[in-house]
Amino acid sequence: MYISFVKYLLLFTLLFSSCAKEPPAQQEPGYWERFEPVEPEYAAQSLPYTSDWTGSPLAVDTVKNIPECSGMVCSRKYPGLAWVINDSGQDPELILLDLSDGRVRCRFRDPSWFNTDWEELAYYREPGMDSAMLLVADIGDNLNKRQNISLYLLREPDFLPEYEGKQITMNLGVEEKIVYYPDGPRDAEALFVDETRGDVFIISKQDARARIYALPETGSWTGFESLVYCGSLPMTYVNAADYHEESRRLVIRNYTDIYTWTWEPGSDIRQVMGEVPERLPYGSIELQGESIALSPDGNRYYLLGEAVFNIYPVLFYCDRY
Repeated sequence: MYISFVKYLLLFTLLFSSCAKEPPAQQEPGYWERFEPVEPEYAAQSLPYTSDWTGSPLAVDTVKNIPECSGMVCSRKYPGLAWVINDSGQDPELILLDLSDGRVRCRFRDPSWFNTDWEELAYYREPGMDSAMLLVADIGDNLNKRQNISLYLLREPDFLPEYEGKQITMNLGVEEKIVYYPDGPRDAEALFVDETRGDVFIISKQDARARIYALPETGSWTGFESLVYCGSLPMTYVNAADYHEESRRLVIRNYTDIYTWTWEPGSDIRQVMGEVPERLPYGSIELQGESIALSPDGNRYYLLGEAVFNIYPVLFYCDRY
């Protein structure tokens, strides 16, 4: 009888503890319904620089065969390499770049893909997923006329020794999510993912105040959904972003500056963007810089831009002290 009583007591304790756990963030009732868009006011170009990063970014080398880099993210599967995409007018490829010397190691192409205006690349992970996936953002819209934009989700391709220096055509298992803005078409080139919750954030480019939109995590990567307006930032021509979960760092850039936010554990990234950022070292060293990628440890960022008037872009990096 004593053993049976202990069993029932243990069972009751386990059931009670499981019921007492907080629900996953994506299931919080009212998380999006109660949110008030952030509209901070500050002079972005007059903000102080951070004190914990080294001086101006250093050059790695010239990159001659990625003419219009529009998005870059450091590979988590292959240390020292990064995934890169070109924007409109170029092939719909995932390009694997060596961060030590700017060499293209491999190109992956899926015949089912189409590059309307690819502008950003990020890692995406639904809460509870063991590994992150790549997210290609076809969100460019220079003429502000696209009624819908596309987000492509795929597993990070395997880079095999026999792929070195080649273009590999294969089925990458791409899934497409079609989304639209709640207030009409927007041109955008910057996107990041809050991997704590799985929410995707897009930041507009041409608006006088960069507008922030979100695709809330729903547990499904199918269908047709509206983005949610989250507020705006007092900066313009935003063209790239990256998010690092472990170091709790967000970076957003335009052609002249790089801005960074950090936060305490448990913070709401939407509220974080309403706070005043700092600037990272930059100095307008690129002719047309259009990407930024944080290293896997969050202590370095890489920059790569577009070729301008047949002048090849340069891969740069900057380290944290």
